[in-house]
Amino acid sequence: MLAQDAGPFSCEVTPEGDQVVVRPRGELDMATIGEVEQELRQQRRTGVRTLVLDLSGLTFMDSTGLHLVMRWTNESAQDGFAFEVEPGPPAVMRVFALAEMTHGLPFRRSS
Repeated sequence: MLAQDAGPFSCEVTPEGDQVVVRPRGELDMATIGEVEQELRQQRRTGVRTLVLDLSGLTFMDSTGLHLVMRWTNESAQDGFAFEVEPGPPAVMRVFALAEMTHGLPFRRSS
């Protein structure tokens, strides 16, 4: 059985004041993680001080997305820039819950 095409993946980058928001849309997995990583690296090269990874547009995320968030959280602590994560839909947040990582990562909290 062939996997159905879940639709196109995209990664939008938006400057918002003194921060840059990276918004992947679609499925974040081994096939698409490179594009998100590339956008995050490009923004760091420009010297941006606050990077936000917005997961709200994802329909699916596997452990590669979890590792990406963990890696960038560690890099921000070591290199002195701010890194925040906008939570995604329940299916995406379940990956963090299963790994028991909902409290150890820089998630933005709803007001």
